[in-house]
Amino acid sequence: MATPKISLNDVSVKGNCNFKLDCQGMKSTGHERSTFPSKEISVVISKTEMLQMRRWMVKMVEELKIKRRVALEGETRAEALAEQLHSIQIQKDCELEESKQREEKLEHSLAMVKQQCEDRLKALEVEKIQQEIYKDSYIHSQEKSRSEIRQLKTTLRQQDKQICELEVHLQTEKTASSKLLTQWKEAMVKLEELGQLHQICQKSLTRLEESGKCSFK
Repeated sequence: MATPKISLNDVSVKGNCNFKLDCQGMKSTGHERSTFPSKEISVVISKTEMLQMRRWMVKMVEELKIKRRVALEGETRAEALAEQLHSIQIQKDCELEESKQREEKLEHSLAMVKQQCEDRLKALEVEKIQQEIYKDSYIHSQEKSRSEIRQLKTTLRQQDKQICELEVHLQTEKTASSKLLTQWKEAMVKLEELGQLHQICQKSLTRLEESGKCSFK
């Protein structure tokens, strides 16, 4: 159902007298909904009340604009966080692949060093020299490889922690955006009902003014 267009400039009240709005015989159609029952209802609205209603409706429209802007900003932040999370995930996958390749290269280098050590050990006749060469080359290379692997694992754990924090933040932004959107929809429904009420009052006021003109004639 389309929201009725309300022009606050169409409302005009002359003098300080009160106006009695007769809502008898008004029935809702397929395009609008009336909150009045079918029986006769009389509403007395003063000039001050009409002006207060106008100011209140203007204020309500401004608040709705603000809430909608906040909701859109929340959605924009949520989309940006989602893109950032996706980029970090891609970066993590790339770094994981690079770490695997480094590990394979290190293992290959370690195997080559080990083979070199074994070849050198076979070439040496003194057992003491063989042990020193093995210690200086193979064990040192092995410890260096293990140290690099530990550093890579530490980096991956830090990135996992950052991803978890971003996921929590993203969920919080989505929840806040959903709440703001729900409030905006409820406010739009209330504004629509007020618009229909204003149209009914305006029609009754027009009829009363026409009746007053006819009585003066």
